[in-house]
Amino acid sequence: MSQQVPLLIAGGTLVSKDHDRQAGDVLVDGERIAIVAPRIPARPGWKLIDAAGKVVAPGFMNIHSHADFHLPIPEHAQLYERLLWQGITTNVGGQCGFCFFPLRRERRKKLADYQGFLLYRDIEPEWVDCRQYFDFLQGRMLFNYAQLVGHGTLRVNAAGFSERISHEQMQDMTRLLEESLDAGCFGLSSGLMYMPGTFAATEELVALARVAKRYPNAFYASHLRGYSATYLEAVKEIIQVGREVGLPVQVSHLGPFGVKNGYKIQKAIELMEKARQEGIDVAYDSLGYCGSDTLAIALFPPSAYSRGLDRFLEDIRDDSFWNALVGRLRAYVPQWPSWEGNGWTDNFVECCGLENIHVLGSRDPSFIGKSFVSLAEDWHLDAWEALRRVVLAERADFKIFIDGIGGELYASPEQPSFDAMIEHPLCINSVDEVFDRSGRSWLEAWGSFPHIVRRYVKERKTLGLKTVVERFTSRIAERLGIGDRGYLRQGCFADIVVLDLNEYSDHPALFAQEPKRATGVEQLLINGKPVIENGKLNQVLPGQLIRNLRSK
Repeated sequence: MSQQVPLLIAGGTLVSKDHDRQAGDVLVDGERIAIVAPRIPARPGWKLIDAAGKVVAPGFMNIHSHADFHLPIPEHAQLYERLLWQGITTNVGGQCGFCFFPLRRERRKKLADYQGFLLYRDIEPEWVDCRQYFDFLQGRMLFNYAQLVGHGTLRVNAAGFSERISHEQMQDMTRLLEESLDAGCFGLSSGLMYMPGTFAATEELVALARVAKRYPNAFYASHLRGYSATYLEAVKEIIQVGREVGLPVQVSHLGPFGVKNGYKIQKAIELMEKARQEGIDVAYDSLGYCGSDTLAIALFPPSAYSRGLDRFLEDIRDDSFWNALVGRLRAYVPQWPSWEGNGWTDNFVECCGLENIHVLGSRDPSFIGKSFVSLAEDWHLDAWEALRRVVLAERADFKIFIDGIGGELYASPEQPSFDAMIEHPLCINSVDEVFDRSGRSWLEAWGSFPHIVRRYVKERKTLGLKTVVERFTSRIAERLGIGDRGYLRQGCFADIVVLDLNEYSDHPALFAQEPKRATGVEQLLINGKPVIENGKLNQVLPGQLIRNLRSK
């Protein structure tokens, strides 16, 4: 027996891969589950949680996270409280081609330009490579964490923002990837919407995926090379990587950009179903809400700011430069493949409409919640001039909400294309949390998982609770190839959520400064330690690194 007092969770309704609303007890001893049984007689000295009338499930796992940029700072514990209240105990980071290592000193400035937007605040890293990064995190983490290696970060380390890379630079990227996989990462991710990833040909991705293939449990996840005009070509590309390499592949946040592209969801799913019939292990994750957030700079073609942000802000003051840029925003339709063109994979104005783009987070609070069209009306300006005014006032460092991401509008009572995507068996649900410098985050961070339960289990009744819990737990564990998390089984780590299903819900407030947190989670254990206890947060850091330690 461990020094920690055994904890008995008694009388609950068990829901997991192995349990479909079955009555049962769970005994936790130390950091692991000791017994799962219909009834476990309590002993003197044990701590007791009365779970009568409550759901007891494995702690939820978020397959798509950017936590690697937040974990090194103590404030991450406050930022991620909003995920704890959803029942999330594990995050999988290094997504969309970004990760917080390696950090070659001669590339620090370019790396900051590439991925600095993911930081909550500036920090001076005390590590260079993955192994050092992992060592730094030990004992500092609120939640459990697994890591992918970002292709874009590798590329910036090896070649800066060069569109083309040499054989030597490719070898360098390969070495950096191997070092990170040897340290315990679970595979490779790419962000093919972002420079320099947008200039990487499919052959480059295949070559790096072959390196990952040598490591058991590894997989390849991709922010696709286009979610609008080239959406289906981009889905075919990730399937091609899986076909050529034999590596499991995961489409990140599948939903296309713009209502006019919503019909493509079914075609994308059909492509994946056909690939699975061929033996290709392909699946996808999805956000919980229609619409999404990003940085304002993503509105513009990469070529406009390729010489740096300061030069971009100087350039757009010039009317001729701005007018030419507006002409491209109005009319440009992305072409395939991006590496043979200008690297612009998604023109949000073209696919979603300027009227559907709103300021989500800015230094000037008067901008928040307003579209550029409504600001133009307030200021008696043309909408494009309103856009320029806000970009200059905020130095392009602000977040925007783009309605129509996912193929439907956020406020629409009927979202058939989006619902079909969520309800399909290949779907895994995710959060994709990003925080701005004020700590603001999109709705996903506040309520993605309870929203799925509320809308699809309780209201539409199109998904069973067991199915959804598996998506939150064992489906991610299976993708990672781990057997000791994501289940209510003897010997598994005691990541456990106890929730009141009637109260488990999100409370979305799109432009609120502090949206209301999710409700319904009463108890949350991470590695056997109570993090939420009787509806109150404890100030503990019980998280552990989850490493892919099997040798290649």
